[in-house]
Amino acid sequence: MDNRWSPYGFATYYESAKRRHPRESGDPVAPSASNLLDSRLRGNDNRRTTRVRHHRSFIVHVAVLAIALAAAGSSSEAHAQSTGLVAFCNELLVEAADARDACIATAQAILSAQPLLGIAIAGGNPTLGTAGSPGLRLGVLPRVSAGLRLTVVPIELPDILVEQLPSGGEAEWAELGVTVPAVGGEVSIGVFDGLQIAPGMGGIGGLSLLGSASVLPFDVFDTDGFDESDIAFGIGARVNLLEESFYVPGVSLSLMRRSLSEVRFGDICPSGIITGGSSGDTLESGTCAGSGDAGEFTFDLTNWSTRLVASKRFLGAGATLGLGRDGYDSTVGFGFRAPPPAGSGPAVAFRVRDIDVGSSRWTVFGNLSFTFLIASIAAEAGWVQGDSPIGEFSDFQSNFDPGDGSWYGGVGARISL
Repeated sequence: MDNRWSPYGFATYYESAKRRHPRESGDPVAPSASNLLDSRLRGNDNRRTTRVRHHRSFIVHVAVLAIALAAAGSSSEAHAQSTGLVAFCNELLVEAADARDACIATAQAILSAQPLLGIAIAGGNPTLGTAGSPGLRLGVLPRVSAGLRLTVVPIELPDILVEQLPSGGEAEWAELGVTVPAVGGEVSIGVFDGLQIAPGMGGIGGLSLLGSASVLPFDVFDTDGFDESDIAFGIGARVNLLEESFYVPGVSLSLMRRSLSEVRFGDICPSGIITGGSSGDTLESGTCAGSGDAGEFTFDLTNWSTRLVASKRFLGAGATLGLGRDGYDSTVGFGFRAPPPAGSGPAVAFRVRDIDVGSSRWTVFGNLSFTFLIASIAAEAGWVQGDSPIGEFSDFQSNFDPGDGSWYGGVGARISL
């Protein structure tokens, strides 16, 4: 008799078959503890990797959308705004006095100066040297950062400060270069630290309030043509897309609004204009017995600035890169005068008031910084785009090209608590 068919023999044969063919025996093999742990870790890693990928994709989409909205929602380009200014240059009174060329040159000076004065009060990075909310949270106290900065912007304009005007349809406008300084203070207050989705991936959605105050000290730096201006105030907010850690850079998106009440450049008749007539509600004409500049302008300035910034530090040294879009709006008044008459009689002068002008520009910038404990020093360099000249100015002979763009730079110090 075959022992396999006895109760004892069958049990012995079955156990032997399981050892020889564990998967064919129909009895599942119990996984070891190490296999279970490896499986769970792989599952957690896969889920964490998926969350990180989704978050990175979210950051990219938010950044692209924000910049696109800033570009679409900002004011139209300067050449689209030139029509309202140049319209006064084609008035019959202006053309009859041979003042059209001075009018066009002054209009071009306004459209070139507006965005560069705006970048002077805004700078590049809203918090110099970092993309996020610096400092440590102490209990219920928020993170606070305060600093001072000096920004310098070289501005190039048609030389409307010239007294001897070109005439007879042979306008040759030289380029005037002036350096505009801006001294300002800035503050950042963290109100929400944001969320953490993984180790080294936190600060998402962190919110900080931003504030600034700037002054343009033209008299201190002996800037030709400009009168002393008022203080420019700014307020805004910054959202952290990612907080800086050992593994990743900090990335943030900010929006600020700054306003400057008045800027003045040039004076067509320091001795005063004797009013002689008007054309409509905004154009006035008269005579000026003394000498004066070819053109003048005055305007207020509102600047909306959007900034996408990334920064990374290593052993106290940090580097920052940023991309920005600025929109500028102003209510402008400007004046210009005709070439002096052949004799010694008074010159004809014109003034225009209350014209709305808007423009927008892209800017790129970088910062280098060094932090020791709670103090930081930083330097900034940036570039702001130019724009094509208004059509009438392009007909003139001039070495001034408004499409060249402009570099700017700055230095500053900051304390973070």
